[in-house]
Amino acid sequence: MQKKFIPNTALSLEDKEKCFDFAYKMTFGENHNPYSFGSKNPKHIRNQIEIFRDAFQGKLAETGFYNLYSKRKDYNIPPPDFSVWKRGKWEDTDFEAIVNNKKYKISIKSTKDFGQLLLLEKNRYDKNGYYLEGSNGKKVKHDLIFLARVKGADNFIDYKNKNIKITSKEKPV
Repeated sequence: MQKKFIPNTALSLEDKEKCFDFAYKMTFGENHNPYSFGSKNPKHIRNQIEIFRDAFQGKLAETGFYNLYSKRKDYNIPPPDFSVWKRGKWEDTDFEAIVNNKKYKISIKSTKDFGQLLLLEKNRYDKNGYYLEGSNGKKVKHDLIFLARVKGADNFIDYKNKNIKITSKEKPV
């Protein structure tokens, strides 16, 4: 049974623009990385549409998570990182938050608004749940993994013509 998409947070136009700019730089900027981040298959090269889609949807999800949980008094969460790094460097944890005086490493996974599944690839984790593809080759133990459903990121992608539409009318949430 499919769970209906009901947004529990909204993003400001400024938030959406920051996410879009980040994704655009990751896709077309001088530091963009066509290789799948953290992929065990270094030969898999993502096309620009995939890079933009993944970066934009992921950053929208992180920003929505931050907007939702940073307002809680018992949560101390830093804002999302919008740094654009050179090829071969990536963040392995989306947030390091303090909740009720305890530190947590949080990973945000995203899917489209109609998505129902969280896919965690077995070969990317060891038997104890450590993420094997952390930065600098280190294992990472995420304390919490959140799945965020994002509506509207695809409004910017013209799959048929393989390009990214930039219009002020489209507003992802």
